[in-house]
Amino acid sequence: FLSLAFYVGGIMAANILPLGRRQDLQVNGTQHFINKLGLKYLIALVQVLFVDLVILFGFKVHVASVPLFILSSIIVSLTFMTFILMLVTLFGVAGKFMAVTLLVLQLATCGGTFPGELSNPVLSKIGSILPMAHSLRSFQEVISLGDWAQLLQQLLILLFYLVIAGGIGWVTSHLQHSKSSIEPSR
Repeated sequence: FLSLAFYVGGIMAANILPLGRRQDLQVNGTQHFINKLGLKYLIALVQVLFVDLVILFGFKVHVASVPLFILSSIIVSLTFMTFILMLVTLFGVAGKFMAVTLLVLQLATCGGTFPGELSNPVLSKIGSILPMAHSLRSFQEVISLGDWAQLLQQLLILLFYLVIAGGIGWVTSHLQHSKSSIEPSR
């Protein structure tokens, strides 16, 4: 449910915040993307602080390593925020719908709510490469299993998703803004 909480927080932020390109602002695509990403990251860090405090002190969950638990939460939250921002930057309002659809796909296939071994092999294979599967494994390691090598591998995969999604979002934002700066202004 930690992964679900961070992903839903990203979807809620995408629905509340104005992430689309505004015509009245004269900023380039890089500035626009960095501003939106900074705002999303601020929300991601606030959500990590809130969720982790509730987990550690409200529910009194004992984790294998508190600092690594917090680091894992930060990486998962930032990855989901970046991924959702990329979808919204690429597809606009349809990107929000895609984010929700991707959430349902991940919940059904990654083994968090239903054992992956019992699902369709094709869906299980798809689920194993989606970001939520790696966030689930990272939380399993840091909360109870304590296999730090496996944790590092999962966090690096999530950081890879973050960098790729951020790069795609930045390029898309840059291209969108360069098109509008070419058009004559009146």
